[in-house]
Amino acid sequence: MRVELLVIINNEPYLLDTFENIGMALNYNIADINDITSKNSSYSKTISLPDSKNNRIAFGYICGLDSNSSFNPNKKVRCYILKDTVIQFEGDLQLQQITYDKKINRDTYDCVVYASTKTLSLSIGEKLLYDLNFNGLSIRYTYDDIVNSWTASYTNIYYFPLMDIGNNFNYNYVSNHGMSYSDFKPSIYIKPIFDQIILEAGYNYTSDFLNGDLFKSLVIPFCNDVVLPSLFGVTYSFFEINGQFPNICSIGSLTTRTTYITASYPPYQISWSCMLSEYPLYDPNNYYYPATFKYTAGDSTMANRIRIDYNLFLTKGTGAGSAPWSDNIYDDVLFYVKRSMNSTGSVVPGWDYTPTIFDLEPESAGGWPDVFFNNGLDTYYSVRTYNDNPVDTGGGIYSISGTFYTDWLINNPLRPGEEVRVFFLRSYSWSDSITRLVYQRFIVEVDPNQYCYGCYLNLNKLIPNSIKQKDFLFSIAKMFNLYFEPNKYNITNLIIEPRDHYIEKYKIKKDWSDKLDVSQQIISEITSNTQKKTNIFTYVTDSDMYNAHYALMSQNIRVYGDYWYDIDSDFIIDINTISPIFAPTILDKLWGSNEMYLPIIVNNDANRSAPSSIKPRIDIVAAKELSSEILKLNNGSTHSIYPYIGPFDDPKNPTISINWGQVDSYYIWYGDTVYNLFYNYYQDQMDELSNQDSRIVTAYFWLNATDISQFGFGDEILLKFGNTEGTYRVNKIIDYDPTAHKSTKIELIKII
Repeated sequence: MRVELLVIINNEPYLLDTFENIGMALNYNIADINDITSKNSSYSKTISLPDSKNNRIAFGYICGLDSNSSFNPNKKVRCYILKDTVIQFEGDLQLQQITYDKKINRDTYDCVVYASTKTLSLSIGEKLLYDLNFNGLSIRYTYDDIVNSWTASYTNIYYFPLMDIGNNFNYNYVSNHGMSYSDFKPSIYIKPIFDQIILEAGYNYTSDFLNGDLFKSLVIPFCNDVVLPSLFGVTYSFFEINGQFPNICSIGSLTTRTTYITASYPPYQISWSCMLSEYPLYDPNNYYYPATFKYTAGDSTMANRIRIDYNLFLTKGTGAGSAPWSDNIYDDVLFYVKRSMNSTGSVVPGWDYTPTIFDLEPESAGGWPDVFFNNGLDTYYSVRTYNDNPVDTGGGIYSISGTFYTDWLINNPLRPGEEVRVFFLRSYSWSDSITRLVYQRFIVEVDPNQYCYGCYLNLNKLIPNSIKQKDFLFSIAKMFNLYFEPNKYNITNLIIEPRDHYIEKYKIKKDWSDKLDVSQQIISEITSNTQKKTNIFTYVTDSDMYNAHYALMSQNIRVYGDYWYDIDSDFIIDINTISPIFAPTILDKLWGSNEMYLPIIVNNDANRSAPSSIKPRIDIVAAKELSSEILKLNNGSTHSIYPYIGPFDDPKNPTISINWGQVDSYYIWYGDTVYNLFYNYYQDQMDELSNQDSRIVTAYFWLNATDISQFGFGDEILLKFGNTEGTYRVNKIIDYDPTAHKSTKIELIKII
């Protein structure tokens, strides 16, 4: 008998030396029946290796206390434990410590070998979903992309469902008024997130379920900490420039006018030819052209706005009216911010023409085309000098300072290559004189927290950023009772299937009757005695109005869509809770509609406002056909389908539900089905555990190298003992030692 440890270090194979008189203890387990929420992995107990010349070379002479080793103990090392060249265990070796024992003159390398499922967790560590690398995965926030997502597959990454997050939708709005692009919040498909976690941990998987239709249709609805992006989020500038003007560039006086704008003086651009100096504070992409006083937008469609900082100096005049007017400074100073493209993206004719005062009148009065920066809602910014508290600087000179912001451009952001010009105009005057504009800053601000029409959506900012990757994986595993097992032919490939499907697909019938060590005790334990009395399968509750109402109706005992399974035993107590990190999604019918159903996530207040935060949800998506109703968008398009999202594959006639159980009769607008998470993924297991004939048998077996190499947790083990016979499934293999000739302790579960 020959037992070997083969490791791959820095792409080099090494056969490590072992002690002849020190054994190994290998434990095999993927799901402990004593805790149905656990997802375990196989592992070895500590394996001590001698400090031999061969092992020193393999470990890069790390044994020296002052060593500068080429071996990195922080990195996993592929390891194969072989008995007579037959693989007994395949996993990743971790060097945990080096023990120096001079009393017995023996130094050792103390190692543990983990199966891939354990090193998967170690590789993920404490990383968040936000840490995943989704570079290159983005989509434009446009009507076309919204509509296309309704029928696209999960590879599209995004899905834009019909949800009410404080919108207070009704059918009249949806069908007649038309929905804005901003009414649709992006949901993210589950499968790309799951796949990316596995990929970045260094693995791949084989799975019928994870590549099946149900899993491909699951999404996380939009649920960031701030549901609706704030208009006052953190901003930064794409461009910032300073301008300084000398006294000789006096703007001068205008005569008293009888209409709004009567003088023939041309309007001044903020930057003009007699500027003393001009320099960028921040313009890394050369967006500004001093010769033409134009800002040209770069290739970005994040929400943006213009900011102007100004400092005006005025000379007080005598005024044309009676007191108290003559004691004040009267002047209107207007800032115009204009853009070169209209709402369709076409360049405004004559954009390069320098307008006169009259051109800045509304287009309906013969002026320049009205393509103002702030969406036509507010065409200019006015400095009313007599209201803006001029500061007396002495000698009859007064100064006025301030900041002017345009609206945030969300519905119609600046397009790549679009130009912006800023004009400064004195439009109302007595005999006061605006001496000069001494200082100004022209800034283009952007807010990456706002989603504007045409924006590129950043996936990392849309997924719940505070969730740990391992919690996400574990929650998916809980929902669908997934088994994770390393592929014995490819250690980086994980077999991932729901428990029942795994057992059915990978079962091999074996007879171990002649391997039973009858010299050891055989214990047959009543399985239900190892369980909890009440098993609650549930989501976590949330504080939105619908979830809060449901909790209130059940005296805060039940959660929407939960399932309680009680084991009929007089001898067990306690409660076991099986819960992922997701909250339940509750549907309601769209007000005024007979066909559309949608999640409504609102606060319990008079305005049914949007919550400031939402716990993550998980839902099924599907484009549902409408027979007599329509969904209309603000771009004029109408649709005979609507983007459904919810816990059912169909809200009226469901065939599958990702609720745990059937829902109490609280909302009567939609259907339900028995084919839910509990029925599909836990019913058989729980019935097996609670059956009065169910047993956990602990016995010792004489297993050889081939038995271990060909073993799988789906195997059905026939066991005959005395006059009894039963079929079992392995729960655990405990402390198998390939170096010793002895029987191995095994826990078996009786198959009912």
